[in-house]
Amino acid sequence: MSETGVETKKESPLFTLSGSPVSPGKSGLPVGELRALANDVRSAHPLRGALRHIGNEWVLGIKFPSKVASNHAKFLCFRWDGQFGSALTLTAGDKTGWLARGWIWTRHPAVPILRDTRALTIAVIYRGEPVSVVRLQAFDDRAKSSIEYATDVSTEESRRPRQGLLELDEELAFWETFELSETWKSLLRPVDHLQIGWLSEFRKGLVYACGAVRHGLAAPALSINDKALWDSDEHVCPMDFWNEAILPLAEVLRGDLPVLQFVREHRAGQIMTVIADDGEEKRSRNPFHELRWEIGILAECALLADNRTEYGKQVVFSAFDLKTSTPVVIPTDSLSVVSAGRYWNNLPTIIALGVGDLVTAGMQPADLALIMDQLKAFRLGCDRDEAEAAIATMTEEANILNRWTIPWGARVQTSLGPFTEIDFYSYGNEISIILKTSSGHYRWAAFNLRSANWNFNHIFCNRYESFAQSLDDEPLYEELTLSFQLVLASIVRDFVVLDERESAFAIRRDVVPRGRSIDVDSPRIIYIPRVRYFHAPDTQALNQGLDYESRRPHHVRAHARRTDIASPYQQILAERYGFRLEPGYTFVRPHQRGGIAPDREVIYRSRSAMQSLYGVEASIESNGTSDWFRFERDVHDAMARAGFKVDHVASARNGDAGVDVFAENTTDSEFWAIQCKCYAPKRKIGPAVIRELIGALAEFPAGTRGMIVTTSGYSSGSIELAKKSGIELRLLGLTNSGLRELLVV
Repeated sequence: MSETGVETKKESPLFTLSGSPVSPGKSGLPVGELRALANDVRSAHPLRGALRHIGNEWVLGIKFPSKVASNHAKFLCFRWDGQFGSALTLTAGDKTGWLARGWIWTRHPAVPILRDTRALTIAVIYRGEPVSVVRLQAFDDRAKSSIEYATDVSTEESRRPRQGLLELDEELAFWETFELSETWKSLLRPVDHLQIGWLSEFRKGLVYACGAVRHGLAAPALSINDKALWDSDEHVCPMDFWNEAILPLAEVLRGDLPVLQFVREHRAGQIMTVIADDGEEKRSRNPFHELRWEIGILAECALLADNRTEYGKQVVFSAFDLKTSTPVVIPTDSLSVVSAGRYWNNLPTIIALGVGDLVTAGMQPADLALIMDQLKAFRLGCDRDEAEAAIATMTEEANILNRWTIPWGARVQTSLGPFTEIDFYSYGNEISIILKTSSGHYRWAAFNLRSANWNFNHIFCNRYESFAQSLDDEPLYEELTLSFQLVLASIVRDFVVLDERESAFAIRRDVVPRGRSIDVDSPRIIYIPRVRYFHAPDTQALNQGLDYESRRPHHVRAHARRTDIASPYQQILAERYGFRLEPGYTFVRPHQRGGIAPDREVIYRSRSAMQSLYGVEASIESNGTSDWFRFERDVHDAMARAGFKVDHVASARNGDAGVDVFAENTTDSEFWAIQCKCYAPKRKIGPAVIRELIGALAEFPAGTRGMIVTTSGYSSGSIELAKKSGIELRLLGLTNSGLRELLVV
């Protein structure tokens, strides 16, 4: 109604066009050009079609499901206003429903012609060939008026949601159209739902980032003098990093550089490196420190950017070094329509470092909406304060008595809410945890053994959603977090402390390996804890069985201590424990001080935290042995008999069943970095392994020697390269006395 009370006509972006089809030969258009258009349609999305200038007119090619259907189709046209701009769709249908669709960006040269002539020519494409041409026309005043309204580009900014917050982009606008209507739902494929889900997540991040910029951030104004803030102890901030990452980040935060352009041109790791400061004092001086949330969103957008994900058809994860990224092609053929639509919403985020090394193409993230009830049902079952104390003590003990490693990709069969299997991947101090449902779908978590920091973000949250918020119950969220920490801490503790790990883990060899195997020549090994998790945890039994009450006061955490000089070995240990030694300091690894006799430590190494907490399940039996357990013990014992002290053993990152042993002799004058390969006899060590160790030695103090130990053998090429490079080669074999020793090759 107008101010005078007279009803005014409301313009509509909806209009119909009609016309009669004729054969390509009778259309007056060159058949060769029509066939070229058909090729364009074949390579385009089936619901997008293609435009080609033929003769003196623009022709829209549309793919139809049958030749007959096109003869009776009606054409409905509508303008869609999205955050990335406006578009027109021409949808064809009959009494059975919608059949085909063409899509036109409102800024395409064909749109002004449609506005002036009220007409549009389409070519019907069937099986890659033009079968008819239809010159569509608006025959009544209402349709003509709607065309004029729908094609009015001058009002586009006012029509866009959020008043043009995002940049105009044709390709993103195409996928956004599907989100604006379910009209074409019956015509969509699973891969379409996947890409629509991707667009939703990408746009959400862009909206957050653009909104923060538009609201006026206190973005830093940098000068060349600020470059020193990114200097490390040994390196000056590279000029290319300053020019390519730091300065553009400041520009985009000030609103001087378009957000979409920035995230397409900059990798997520490069963005995060700007705020990846080491130490509280350095973080406080970082001019971007107060904008960490906004920078994290920009990094998330960079991870989702169309040029890296191929518009949602492949997923990219950040690597631990933040310098590389690993693309994983999404298995669209195995996705249902529902799982495809939710796929991107359920993926791990930018903070899930290294997941790309663990997730294969056939793995899907677990749908949080489907496992929510099972997550809620997994309760703590004991006092929270006692649980927190137990978690802290088991973590400290794992640091202090850490002697063994978790086999790369160790699959533990258990039951934690919706999860029936847990895979562990140790990256030095960081342990990535992949929890799998009975259907094989995963959620990711991480645990830093040295800092005792947990990351359960992906277990309970999606990218821009919070499990705690959806529950609206913070105490329940905290209880569930403790429940998972208690179980996982006990598993990690038993892996790295127990001398007889077979007493805690039954071994089952998986006849049909699923996912990545620990040893490509062997079936997957499953570790089955000899416990019943459905019992409430008994924290009192844990304290009594492992004597935590009397031992806890003797725990000494890792720390730096003043000294005149630190040995190279102490520098190595400090790095492995996440410490950076300043001049005048040495490193003290975690240990037990006074009051704990050595023979008592042996007893504690023989007791399982899991069994103390959850009770023994006597019915579990092994059907095999763990070559890993035996190999690691033999290497350790052989090095000790050779006069070496093995202070640290870290699981290999590349999934080849190896460990890195850092050792010193008893005179504190000889240091070794030892790469160990537990291989089947027929799998020989090649030169690539030698080169890998040579590269690793560059990170250690001068004079550190390299050694490789294997259960198999060495190729002639690897032996030759090792001799040239000074790498020692050993075989773990039996001596005449029956002992397993490191035999010289």
